Amino acid sequence: MLNIFAVLVPTFFLVVPGDRLCEWGKYGEHCNLTCPVNCALVPSRNVQYCNRNTGKCLGGCRRGWHGDLCDQSCSTNCLNRTCNQQTGHCTLGCNGTNTGDFCNSTRQCGRGWYGDTCEHPCSSNCVEERCNQTTGVCVLGCNGTYTREICNITTVSNIKEEADNLAAILVPVFLVVAVFAAVVVVLLWRRRKNRAQNAGASFNEELLLSRGHTDEEGASSGETPVQTGNMNEGR
Repeated sequence: MLNIFAVLVPTFFLVVPGDRLCEWGKYGEHCNLTCPVNCALVPSRNVQYCNRNTGKCLGGCRRGWHGDLCDQSCSTNCLNRTCNQQTGHCTLGCNGTNTGDFCNSTRQCGRGWYGDTCEHPCSSNCVEERCNQTTGVCVLGCNGTYTREICNITTVSNIKEEADNLAAILVPVFLVVAVFAAVVVVLLWRRRKNRAQNAGASFNEELLLSRGHTDEEGASSGETPVQTGNMNEGR
């Protein structure tokens, strides 16, 4: 009996310490290892929770990761970067036109459609109604006189727009030039009028001076004007 007890007691102390729980966020034989950083946090403690022996994340993975140790990233095409922890399948669907369990295939929209779920129609002005499945840009060009990336503007509209812009610039310029020309004409007319008046005044002044000078010369020489009428009477 004593021999059996002597064998069981050491065995008990060896097993129990090995099965004890580690503190939150730790695992390993001596609880000296940290749970993988991509394990989901336990809300009440804000730490990761994993298996005491293997380190497997028991509460799931952070968004964007999967695998037992949450060390594999979900496909970037998974909607919201969310996938199944075990398989990596995109659980919420795919971004854009991607498809498949891992969203690694591209879905082709039918002719004339584009968008994440091919819900938008291409412009009816696109050649053959073909457009980029993501942006809607016409890939083969535009029909008729239409232009721009989605063929929503006509060249007629462009010409009218350019004409309106040109008119908006030229009208003010024309008004300024017209006002300036009118001012110049008025100034030239006034200057010409002033010159004519000044010229007339100078001529009259010179005429008066000339007459006065002639009278003074006659008076200084003592000559008297000849009376032609008396000479005729004497004869």
